[in-house]
Parts: sequence; structure tokens; C-alpha cells
Amino acid sequence: MNRGLARSIQLVNEIFYFTASQAREGREITEVERELFSRIMTLGREALQAFVDDCGTGNQGEMTRDSKGHELPYVRDRICRYQSIFGEIDIVRAYYQKKAVEGIFPLDSQLNLPDRVYSYLLQEWGGKLAVNGSYEKAQEFMQSIFRLMFRFVP
Repeated sequence: MNRGLARSIQLVNEIFYFTASQAREGREITEVERELFSRIMTLGREALQAFVDDCGTGNQGEMTRDSKGHELPYVRDRICRYQSIFGEIDIVRAYYQKKAVEGIFPLDSQLNLPDRVYSYLLQEWGGKLAVNGSYEKAQEFMQSIFRLMFRFVP
């Protein structure tokens, strides 16, 4: 069993233990719902991180070719921060580059990562919210719902 799956199972067990304990304590449903949402968001972040980890780094060996046919040597792995609707995760990506040629991260195209740190889903939701108001109001709303610690810029 991989680490991500083990952690996800642990979180699911904690969620159900939490709800049972709150019932015994006679808590109000709104309080339980708020905490449950937060725990489910944590589970989502862990599951998304496990997915990315299972995809690997995109390492294609000592050399790879870019779209223009240039041979590029492997340089090193780099970490990029990815802001999802569940919160930030780290994505470790293999980097290929040689002098005078733009470097590439093969994993970026494999996963269809956005150019910016914000997930396409997060950008989509923020854009839809901003249509009816300002970007600042959309950001405020997204942060209040998802408790995301970032500055969203669609």
C-alpha cells in the first residue's frame, strides 16, 4: 500500500470517528458540518498529492527531445507549488535543458499543468464568481469557503 492511500484511509477513519464523537457530545449540525468540510478538504488534498506522486516526475532518462527536436539532457528535479481547490500541494518535476535552448518539464504536458500556480478548476470558479463582482470579492468568497491561504489572480 502506498503512503498516500494509507494516509487517505486514516483520514476517512478519522472523519467517521469525528462524526460519531460529535453525535455523542450533542453538537449542533452546523458546527459538525463546518468541521466535516474542512476534514474532507484535507482528504482531497492528500488524495490529489497521492495522485501526483503516483504519476512520477516525468523523468524520461538521461536525454529527451523537445517539440522542436532538440536533444535536452536531464538537469535535476524541481518542485513547483500547485494551488488546487483543496489547498497547496508540491509537484516534483524532472527538468531538461541545455545552453541556448529553452528547458522543459515533461510532466507539465502529461498532467496538463497550467502556466500559473493556480489549478484550472480554481481559475474557472474564480472567473465565474468575478463575473458578478470584483476579483477582490471573488477572492474573498473563495477564501471564506475553502480557507485557502493564497492570493487568487484569475
